[in-house]
Amino acid sequence: MTKIGRNEPCPCMSGKKYKKCCENQKERDLFLKKELNAQYIDSKYMLDNFLKEPSPLINYLKDKLELVKKPIMWLLNPNLNANMRSMSLENLYAIIVKEVPVKEEDYFDVAHEIGHLILASEGYPTSSPIDGDFKKAYLCTILNNTILDPLINKEVKKYGFDFNSYINKGVKIQVPYIKSLPSENFLDLYNKHFIKCLMIEKLLEWDLLDKNIINPFEEICKQKYINLYKIILEEVEYIRNIGYDTPEKAKKILTKILNDNNMTDIIEII
Repeated sequence: MTKIGRNEPCPCMSGKKYKKCCENQKERDLFLKKELNAQYIDSKYMLDNFLKEPSPLINYLKDKLELVKKPIMWLLNPNLNANMRSMSLENLYAIIVKEVPVKEEDYFDVAHEIGHLILASEGYPTSSPIDGDFKKAYLCTILNNTILDPLINKEVKKYGFDFNSYINKGVKIQVPYIKSLPSENFLDLYNKHFIKCLMIEKLLEWDLLDKNIINPFEEICKQKYINLYKIILEEVEYIRNIGYDTPEKAKKILTKILNDNNMTDIIEII
């Protein structure tokens, strides 16, 4: 870690000198670097940038930020393997971004991550690797996203964000990855879980789009994973029938998916 002079501007972007800002937070900063490969960013700096120019994010923040029941810590990790990510820490929430300031084209993602924190504040379930292995966290994330992402995006979309652009970003990243996965007969347990969860999410998400817009995820699944596709359609029909708009319904659905995917020894609902 580069040594910072006491009279230099604090790297958190607060505008204060280091000695009057984060010098006394070395333990926090070491933890963030070691555990999350991330750097603390001043919350006021982040919010001031979001509010600088007119955008749908301004009204979203005015309406929704107070629904988040714990403080939000903003973090920077340029090597993050996603545009941004949110998580719950002991006494606060964290949103990790890939660059600062955040580009306006990524404001939907900001609103989306805040949406995750709102659902967490309302008691919606999440999941975690039973053995605590961080390498399995993606299996939990994809499970959570099956219903939480469509639920969040339905609300965020009301604020006038460019939802189609957000969807297209996902298509560019995720469709090539699905194409790279093994054929149906050679899928291992983890890949099968990943495909089923991602497809459930994308089928529900496409309910928010114009019916004439082709779902490229579904087109690939129809051709490459014929038997799995039939099971996925049954799961989606079940979810649509009971709904997923309460913490209780969400827990019931996530538990069912976990059981159906034979992942109960690997992931737990919390």
